[in-house]
Amino acid sequence: MTTVEQIAADLDADEARIDYAKRRRRAASWRFPENDWDALFDGLPRLERMQAMSDKRVVSALVWAETNQADVSYSPIVTGVRKAGGDALTLSACALNPMTLELRGARARLRRRLHLYAARLADACDRDQTLDISMRDVVAEETRAHAATNARK
Repeated sequence: MTTVEQIAADLDADEARIDYAKRRRRAASWRFPENDWDALFDGLPRLERMQAMSDKRVVSALVWAETNQADVSYSPIVTGVRKAGGDALTLSACALNPMTLELRGARARLRRRLHLYAARLADACDRDQTLDISMRDVVAEETRAHAATNARK
């Protein structure tokens, strides 16, 4: 058996295999909840303009992409914009931008919150649970981790 065949066999035998097709199906109509928008930015200084001016669809596309470990251009938000004749390229570029910038300070914390949110959404998809993720719980977890990190410095 070649190395590639061995890797494929090991992956096939893995009981903890992630069903990304199931995640995509479950999250197909999911959107970042409007009522969680303010909580996402809670306690993050100097992001008021971003909070006020950002396209909320970008957050949905980012979280969907991270949840599904997929390219943001395949998110239902971006594909829907593309099908409707909208500017999907700009939406995709906006979604990619936060991942390619050097993130520090409040922007890094915002990205960590989105990462935690996506991890919880992925877990809910995998466990067939409701996709209502508590942004307040995510913010509390990120804030505790941030405080612990700063305490060690």
